[in-house]
Amino acid sequence: MTVALLLGGREHADSILAGAAFGLCALNTLIDWRTMTLIPLWSHLAGVLWIVQAGVYTVRGTWQIPAAAALCALVLGSCAAGVHRASPQSFGRGDVRLIVVLTLWVGNSGPFFVLLFVGCASALQLVAFAVQEIKFRMRAAALREPRRVLPFGAALVAGAWSIYIGSAYIAG
Repeated sequence: MTVALLLGGREHADSILAGAAFGLCALNTLIDWRTMTLIPLWSHLAGVLWIVQAGVYTVRGTWQIPAAAALCALVLGSCAAGVHRASPQSFGRGDVRLIVVLTLWVGNSGPFFVLLFVGCASALQLVAFAVQEIKFRMRAAALREPRRVLPFGAALVAGAWSIYIGSAYIAG
């Protein structure tokens, strides 16, 4: 029951699967924060959990929901892969995988929520970058520290989680 409430009152099976998937993604971003590497297996496991949930939707007779989510993930994943090819230093393959998996989960609520997810994640990353830049400029003269690259994974997971929870309240 607690998991269902944390996930916006969604049904129990959906809540447990989503909680496990978002938990894997969150742990992966903690590793990303330290090592600048997202573990592919953890993103893949979160994707496998979505496939299980898609099966549940199909059994319920609502196969259109995961089909729309998969289409959103295909479009957004293709855009993310294009950004990675254009600038591999700024956007890694792990970020592309994470975007696809999180889009699958958020896409279950509808394409509108995928747009909100992308906007929310981008805004969170922009705020984190601004805070880091202010800290860097305040300490740069004294310490001569190099700039640290901020991983995008944490903003992606935080944005997806907040939109996934909020979508239950927005959609009714």
